[in-house]
Amino acid sequence: MFWNILLLIVSASLLILGILKAWRDQKQKRLGRSAARDIIVALLLAILAGIKPMIEYVKPPGRMEQQVDEIYKDVKELKEKEGLAYYEDGIPQSDNFNLRKLFDDGTKHLHKYEYAEAISAFRRAWALKDIKPSERVALLIHIGVAQHSQAKWDQALGSWKDAYDAAVDADDEQGQAAALGNLGTLRHLKGQWSKAIESYERSLRIKEKIGDDHGIADTYHNLGLLYNEKGEWDKAMEYCAKSLQIKEKLRDEHGIAQTYCGLGNAYCLKRQWPQAIEFYEKSAKISDKIGDELGLAQTYCNLGNAYRLKGDRSKALELYEKSLRIEEKIADEHGMAQTYNNVGLVHQDNGEWSEALEFYSKSLVIYRKIGDERGMAQTQGNIAVLYKAQGMRQEARKIFEEILTLFEKIGDKPNAEIARGHLEELKKQESRDQSTGESDRSTD
Repeated sequence: MFWNILLLIVSASLLILGILKAWRDQKQKRLGRSAARDIIVALLLAILAGIKPMIEYVKPPGRMEQQVDEIYKDVKELKEKEGLAYYEDGIPQSDNFNLRKLFDDGTKHLHKYEYAEAISAFRRAWALKDIKPSERVALLIHIGVAQHSQAKWDQALGSWKDAYDAAVDADDEQGQAAALGNLGTLRHLKGQWSKAIESYERSLRIKEKIGDDHGIADTYHNLGLLYNEKGEWDKAMEYCAKSLQIKEKLRDEHGIAQTYCGLGNAYCLKRQWPQAIEFYEKSAKISDKIGDELGLAQTYCNLGNAYRLKGDRSKALELYEKSLRIEEKIADEHGMAQTYNNVGLVHQDNGEWSEALEFYSKSLVIYRKIGDERGMAQTQGNIAVLYKAQGMRQEARKIFEEILTLFEKIGDKPNAEIARGHLEELKKQESRDQSTGESDRSTD
């Protein structure tokens, strides 16, 4: 566009200069071949300079131009929806400088895994006078996000319930949908399947009412993840396909990559490795194309999981290393902790106990640093499994008892059941040992 305008200006300037020169020659009584030649040359130069932009403006718009126009139109309509930007981009619409400053501080702390500082900033913003009801809803939602990241699930639940109630009072439907969606995610993690589905479906009805296509696609995606974890893989794929259809219509490449990953997870859990790997690779290709390094690192990690589960451990390690390089580059500490944990699993599968413990310890250090109690408990659980495999039952039992208490405290029923199962198995082994007079390899 810029170059076309510039060429048109040059073209017009050349033509004007040619005409002025001819007029001056006429005034000085030098009209004739010289003046005529000047006009012809100026006209030709003007045509040469202006032909490209003139063709561009005259020709009918092609498919690409139409798509670009549609994208801009969609974005404009999206931003004009009342309150939508509060949940997509923070609080950019506010004219309250102090609010914007505190919100920016909070989100920066959130991205650096400084959750206590993030909550403090959001709460100071919430305490400001003369802020809009929908802004208070957005702040409560972000407070809940930080609490959720700390595995303070009951506190997050309270914040999101307060956000929903505030959104109802403010007649803020976008806020209601956002709060319900977050409540669904938390209930999903707690293993409260029916409550999670109810929250997601209530959120979905509001998003359909207000025409929030992006939100509808995200909710379908979350329902797919839930049914995936429940083991209802065909239903998971059905919801992922619905999400994908909308995201393709919206040309949301980031969302498409995420949904490909969700489909990969479903096939991975079904132990259909070729299909899982195909979808993960599609996701990685898009993330790489759009420069989404975080998404690319996560997809490499998922690909590594697929290869590990299918028994190709060397390929799994190669992919985990690729994931780690990106995570270190972008300072994604949470991602690094997860990947270190997965590398530990590979070494454990190989019977390399000391290497496995080394990587679990690296993961644990990061989880402790960023205050992710659930991540800490999961990694400690892997260490306990490692001790159990080595016959160090007392050490394993002690860890399983500790993490069972933590999982029960935060309401993580699926992981609590896993820890309880390990403890029951250890008790049975100890009973058998007592009856045969054997003992474990514990150092206690």
